[in-house]
Amino acid sequence: MRYVMLGLPTGLGLQLVRQAEAKMPLPDRPNLFYKPTSVIIGPNEPIVIPRVAQPVEEVVPDYEVELVVVIGKDAKDVPVEKAIDYVLGFTAGNDVSFRKHQLAVTQWGFSKSFDDTTPLGPCIVSASAIDSTKLGVKTVLNGRVRQDGTTSCVIPATEVAQTADIVVNRNLVFDASKLVSYLSQGTTLKAGTVIYTGTPKGVGAFANPKVFLKDGDQVRVWVEHIGTLANPVVEEGPLKAKL
Repeated sequence: MRYVMLGLPTGLGLQLVRQAEAKMPLPDRPNLFYKPTSVIIGPNEPIVIPRVAQPVEEVVPDYEVELVVVIGKDAKDVPVEKAIDYVLGFTAGNDVSFRKHQLAVTQWGFSKSFDDTTPLGPCIVSASAIDSTKLGVKTVLNGRVRQDGTTSCVIPATEVAQTADIVVNRNLVFDASKLVSYLSQGTTLKAGTVIYTGTPKGVGAFANPKVFLKDGDQVRVWVEHIGTLANPVVEEGPLKAKL
């Protein structure tokens, strides 16, 4: 199944309290990057590691389970208290990232925008059916749990700057309503836009030893009340000469 997005996939970086794991200061506002629609794949479709992201042990392709917000109608200058009215629902996503490219620059778009690298699915659950602030999230790589966290927002944005040295590393800093409101200020979020909201601790880049996605891997991300999104991993082969 191929997803056709009417709006841009949008991602948030440094969005979880687990950033203490990366020894990065937590933000006082969402850190935004955009993805082209060509990144999106559906359930059971292969995550393709392109040649530019090989060898994998050097570039470190990495998994990131995320709750994903799906915008249901055009939103601009939306107040926080009305933001959920513009949300069609929620789904699961895997914001696969390529750490060597990501950490080389301050703008993350290139490192998160390779074709066929961003799983989305398996379904959309109505915003009225679940509480998006209290969902478990998990990544399982080759049968082993690598991430196990929650979307709970337990730290007010006004206190974020004081939390960098506190080992509370499982939760989102900004909830869905705050994200939609912030991102819609002065900018129209078109219906169909998807927002990847951030990932908990346990990413492979900060494991010891490092864990990275490679050819033949099976990666599954799960969001409570939404379901499991499973994808195999393949490495793009060498270019073949044309006769």
